[in-house]
Amino acid sequence: MEPNVATHNNSNHSDSDAASKNKELREKFIVLEIENESFIIPLEYVSEIVRVQEITEAPHQPEWVRGIMNLRDSVISLIDTRKRLGVKSYVGQALATVSKSKEALIKWVDTLEYAVRNQTSVDTKADPHLVDFIDWANGLIGQKETPPQIEKKLTEMKSINNDFHEKGKKVIELSAAGKHEAATELFETIKDEFVTRILTQFEGLEEEFRNVHSKNIAVILEFEGVHFAMLADDITKMKNFTQEGRQKGSLTDSPFVLGVFDDEEGLYQELDLKGILKGHREEIAEVAADKK
Repeated sequence: MEPNVATHNNSNHSDSDAASKNKELREKFIVLEIENESFIIPLEYVSEIVRVQEITEAPHQPEWVRGIMNLRDSVISLIDTRKRLGVKSYVGQALATVSKSKEALIKWVDTLEYAVRNQTSVDTKADPHLVDFIDWANGLIGQKETPPQIEKKLTEMKSINNDFHEKGKKVIELSAAGKHEAATELFETIKDEFVTRILTQFEGLEEEFRNVHSKNIAVILEFEGVHFAMLADDITKMKNFTQEGRQKGSLTDSPFVLGVFDDEEGLYQELDLKGILKGHREEIAEVAADKK
C-alpha cells in the first residue's frame, strides 16, 4: 500500500519549527519496509512517492547510489537504501541458495548418467537431496514473513525433489544389481521428466523472489537543499511519534539510524538523513544537475 502523500507540500516549515520546540507534539513519519525491517523518515521531508520505471546508471558514484531517474522535468539520484544501511539482502541470499541448488542438481544428473552409461558405482554424496536446499526451504515454509506465492513454490519443489530423489535411489539399486537396461530406462525417465520440471520450478522461484522484493518504490526527498530519492521494498503506512519516545540504538547495527520507536504494531528505526548524505551531498546534488 502506498500512502497518499504524492503532493505533500514542503513550503510551510512553521509548523515543523513549532514541533521541534515542543517535544510532546507528535511528529508524522512515513514507513519504509526494507528486508522485513521498518524504517521511518519525517514526513516533512517527503515530496512524493513514485514507482520507478527505469533507472539510468550514473558513473563515478558511491556503490550505494543505484543510478538516476527522470521525474517529469527533474533528474534525481536514487540511493539504494538497503546497501547504504548495510542491511543484508534476503533476496540475494535466496538467489544464491537457488543457484547453488541448481548446480547441485545438474551435477547429480551428470553423476547418475555417467554411472549408468559406464556401469559404475554412484557417489551418493552428489545427491542434491543431501544439499541444504530442503533444510533452507523448510526454514521458510510456515514463516509469516514468507510470501504465500513463494511458500507455494517451495512446497511444490520439495515434493518434486523428493520424488526425484527416490527415483535416483532406484536407479542406483538397479545398477548395483546388474540390471543396467532397467537402470538406463529409469534414468532417461528421470532426465526427461523430473529435471525439466525441477529446473522450471527453480526459474519460477527466482522470478518470484525478484518480483516480491524488487518493487523499486522511490521516496522523493528534499533535505537541507538536496533533492534525492531513497528506494524501498514497500511503503506501508504513516506513523505518529514524539521525539521523547525515541530509544537509542539500531536493530540492524547501521550507523545511519538515529534511534528506535516502539509501539503496539512493532519497532521502527528512524533514519539519519544527514548521516546518509554525509561526505557525498555535493556528488548526489551535482549528478542530477549534470544530467539536466
